[in-house]
Amino acid sequence: LRRRGGGDVEAAASEAADDEKAVEEVRKALESGAGVSSHEHHMVYNGKEVDETEFKQSAFAEYASMIGMDVMNMSLSLPIYCFEPSTVLSRMSETFEFAELLNTAAKQTDPGMKHAYVAAFIVSSYAHSGVRTLKPFDSVPGETFEMYHDDIGLRYIAEHVRDAPKSLSIGYCEGRGWSFTEDVQPVAMFHGNSVEISNEGHRKLVFEASGGDAPEVLSWAYPSTNVCNLFLGSTYIDHHGDLTVKNHSTGMRVVLRFTKSGWFDNGRFEVKGAVVDANEQAQVLLEGKWNESFSARPVSAMLDPSIELWSANGHVDTTSPWKFTKLAKSYFDVSEEELSKLPLTDSRQRKDVRLLLQGKSAEASEARSKILYKLNARNKTKMDSALAARAKGEEEDEFAGVQYFKQVDCKEAHTEWDYNGRYFEAVAALSADDRLKQALF
Repeated sequence: LRRRGGGDVEAAASEAADDEKAVEEVRKALESGAGVSSHEHHMVYNGKEVDETEFKQSAFAEYASMIGMDVMNMSLSLPIYCFEPSTVLSRMSETFEFAELLNTAAKQTDPGMKHAYVAAFIVSSYAHSGVRTLKPFDSVPGETFEMYHDDIGLRYIAEHVRDAPKSLSIGYCEGRGWSFTEDVQPVAMFHGNSVEISNEGHRKLVFEASGGDAPEVLSWAYPSTNVCNLFLGSTYIDHHGDLTVKNHSTGMRVVLRFTKSGWFDNGRFEVKGAVVDANEQAQVLLEGKWNESFSARPVSAMLDPSIELWSANGHVDTTSPWKFTKLAKSYFDVSEEELSKLPLTDSRQRKDVRLLLQGKSAEASEARSKILYKLNARNKTKMDSALAARAKGEEEDEFAGVQYFKQVDCKEAHTEWDYNGRYFEAVAALSADDRLKQALF
């Protein structure tokens, strides 16, 4: 156990005991073949159904010894049928499926409602995760992902900058009157029949100056996410905990509580909260469900009906075997002509993702192995270079290869990374020869 205060040590000991109990329950159930978890997605390999019980027994035998460990940042090899045809970077961009909420927030003259729309955007960013329990492909250092939505004035760029010792991906998005930066540094602790995911990164939203007002800078950290019933029961995802949005310019805050799912799904999906001014006075009350809708009720109009700020409104494409949202479905279903216009570092250039999307599991697995082989070769070269530099008394910058983001002082910038402003112009100016030099996969 880590060193903690008395109460923390007791809590850690209790959690460890619960984990060991969960492991034993899973082990016994798998041995009998009873209660094996059922996914919304069928596990298919090369056109044939995979024996889920057999897979779970094999996987559990490997993971049972990893209780309490961060399995996100370990070099674990999962079979191809545990993946969906997306990447870490493309999944990050799905946060902006309802980015028009931020466009609306930027136009608000009432500070309370402005922050209410920010809250609605944050809640909406979880909607795509409700029915998807398969894993995206891990992005590799140097990989990028771009997205444009001209109808709402949005453009997005993400770059994966590190895979070890801890994964780090950074994204930047801009819309009408706002910009957003986040760095994603996930940690996933294995608890026997579940994984608890936390994100040690940062989120920063900036509203542009308007009407003589100064820019507003907001930041927040996400609550925990549990992937429950990995081996026993029906697998589902649950977001829970407190989330506080801080406006560093005005002192206003948004306080949200994501309810943890209870027995028989009691409280699952529920979110409640309030917009609070600098004097700690509630201005707007908030409530909804992160998979359905979100509403606001100004304190000054408590007798009026609540205002619906956001509705998921059938955003999941029911024809998709992967249960993609309509936005996600459009990402990788691209023509050769469209691919030719994208940088060779873009996630859409990955053959493993495109092959899996076509249902060619065996070919996708082989393509993924080739990408990992190239990654391991690059990592070895990088390690050899670092060792050589260290032998000379020098230290190599582990982030020297980052192309489109820069490190900043977190105390001043409220984030560790900011966009350097180079991607869109650099890609537009790429010559054919320079484009070929970027080949990553």
